[in-house]
Amino acid sequence: MHRVNMSSISGVTGGSMGPDYGAAKAAIIGLTKYGRAAPGKGRHPVNAVAPGTIETSMIKNEYDKMEPEARKSAALQRSPSGGWAPRRKWRMSVVFLASDLASYITGETILVTGGRTS
Repeated sequence: MHRVNMSSISGVTGGSMGPDYGAAKAAIIGLTKYGRAAPGKGRHPVNAVAPGTIETSMIKNEYDKMEPEARKSAALQRSPSGGWAPRRKWRMSVVFLASDLASYITGETILVTGGRTS
């Protein structure tokens, strides 16, 4: 059994969703690293996925609060891939980490950000 935790780019960069959100997502990354080293029988791979801006209702609500349309465009263009990532774009990283193909990968966080952190 493989465990895949969900974090966020905010757990790495601090983000713009507020300190509580960034700290919570950073804690998931820390727990992922701890999980791979936890003592006990039957160790299983423990990894995390940290997507960038993905198309969710939470993100849409935050962008709806922004004043000028230009700011929305600028925020969406922060990714070199351009805009939000549809869910299907980052889900494959979860499928991979949950598969036996990733059995030697553990304690890692995969950033799926469209190049935003490069």
